[in-house]
Parts: sequence; structure tokens; C-alpha cells
Amino acid sequence: MLALRRAPAPQVSAVFCGHEALSVDGGRVVDAQTDQGILKVLSKQLNDRLPAPQNGLDAFVSALKGLPPGLRAMAAIYQLDISISLDDFGWHFANWHHHGYSRETARGLRELGATRAAELYEAAYELAAGHWEQLGSSNFAEWYKDSQLEKALEPLNQEMWALYGAMGELGLQKLWVEYARRNPTVLRG
Repeated sequence: MLALRRAPAPQVSAVFCGHEALSVDGGRVVDAQTDQGILKVLSKQLNDRLPAPQNGLDAFVSALKGLPPGLRAMAAIYQLDISISLDDFGWHFANWHHHGYSRETARGLRELGATRAAELYEAAYELAAGHWEQLGSSNFAEWYKDSQLEKALEPLNQEMWALYGAMGELGLQKLWVEYARRNPTVLRG
């Protein structure tokens, strides 16, 4: 299995990976001149507004609904960014085993303009939904290896990895930056 990896990114916030939150003066995307600066602002916005998804996906999904569309989308796709950089769709659905969160992720990809990635994700989710019990089981790793689901997801994974690789070192967070540059005022704190 091909797994694209990228260098650790210092721009992520406490909500998303346990690092200390980054503060940015002004708190507006329009104040940031670089991709890294934009990501710092966005991370701060998300950190300030959301509970950690690891503390419960019901609360996280509920909190997403109170965000402006762009921030909601960015928060919804963050874990997919990590999953695709390290694993595949099957592992993503096992690690983030929640129908509501899965639907938010698909909606987020579309909001951010990643139509093909959204189509791949939705197709993977449809396949995964047929195996939802196994995806949430304690023996997922043993079950998944060489399973019908892993085989069915393989072409979707391959295409998603190619899309991911084309986004460069930012991975799916490139979508955040592009969205913020197109819509700077919607992200004001």
C-alpha cells in the first residue's frame, strides 16, 4: 500500500493534534501573507471554537454546525487529511467511526471546492457503510487486512493518494488556504 507522508506541520492547533495553540495578532485571514500564516489564523479560529474531536464526535459534529461554512468544512476534513497521509479510507472510517462526522467530511470537501476528492470520499463511505459494524469492532485491523472492503477501496485510495500528493506539503490543508484566499471575510473571528 502506498502511503504518502509529509513533514510535520507546525501550523496545526491544539484541538487537532495536541500541540499548544498558536496565537496570531489580528485574528483575521486577511492579516496573513503566507500559507503558514493563514493556517495559523485558521487553526486559532478552530481551536477557539471547537471541542477536541477525540473527546466525542457527537459534541464535535454539533459544534461544527455553529461555524461559518468555511471553518466548518476545514474542521470536518482535518482528520481525513491525517488519515490519507498515513493510511487509507478504511482506516479513516475505523478511526473516525461516526456517520454524522462522515457526512460532514463529505460536505466539507465540497464546500472547499474539492469536488473529485468529495466524490471519492462519498464512494468510499458508501462502501464502508456496508461494513460499518466491522469498522467499529475491536478486531478491525485483523478483519480489514485483505478484506473485500480493503480490495474495493483500493482504487479509490489510489486516486485519493494521487490527489493528495498533488497538493504538496500542505496536503488537504491546501484547500483551507485556497478557500481563505477566496473568502477572507467569512473567516473573521
